Amino acid sequence: MTETRFTKMEARVLDLLQRNAGQIVTRTFFLENVWGYKSGVKSRTLDVHISKLRAKLAIDPNLRIRAVVGLGYRLERGQPIQSFPAEDSSNGRRKFAGVASMLG
Repeated sequence: MTETRFTKMEARVLDLLQRNAGQIVTRTFFLENVWGYKSGVKSRTLDVHISKLRAKLAIDPNLRIRAVVGLGYRLERGQPIQSFPAEDSSNGRRKFAGVASMLG
């Protein structure tokens, strides 16, 4: 089984998407709730994290992060998603064994 590692921020972004699977999560909501930015801040940090998450989630064809132009992102899945394990490793990164098994 392949182990996929997510940074803390990647895990937080993925957790928000997971908890709102099938629904649009706005850029503003991500920036305020993951990074603590004030409303109106323009940042590409979310796009960078989404890009990295897409690459890591590519091992599971049932999961897809879709951009909703002008609004935000939506997690689409073919199977139910389970909650994330709360395990943090000592090096500040969350460790997950197999994204497919972790997410459903």
